[in-house]
Amino acid sequence: MNKQHEACDVGVRTKEGSALYEKDFIQMDEKIHFKKGEDSRMVKVVVIDDDNWAEDRDFTVELYNIITNEAYTEIDTVTSILIIDDDKPGNLAFAQKKGQIRHVATNPVCEVEVSRTGGADGVV
Repeated sequence: MNKQHEACDVGVRTKEGSALYEKDFIQMDEKIHFKKGEDSRMVKVVVIDDDNWAEDRDFTVELYNIITNEAYTEIDTVTSILIIDDDKPGNLAFAQKKGQIRHVATNPVCEVEVSRTGGADGVV
């Protein structure tokens, strides 16, 4: 026979790491109420996307006692979130990687292809 979980309240909040409030994510601090028998809840953390390249950044989300405001110390009461930058500008190179482009002088235009690889956002 499974024993039902009792009702309880817990706090959940974000803490800056290399990711910063209002620049990389929205600060969050709220109370979660578990009803009797309920064993999971979802919380939403808002990540701020921009169009600028930056190193990947991280922050933490922790559970805490809403009465004492102290973080719980069990290993599974804090998690790290890594914001992976999706604005890598990529690399520019000539499409013809080796050799020499040969062009006949009687043709006034020589087309040389430039490729952008490994990203598509931002200034290279």
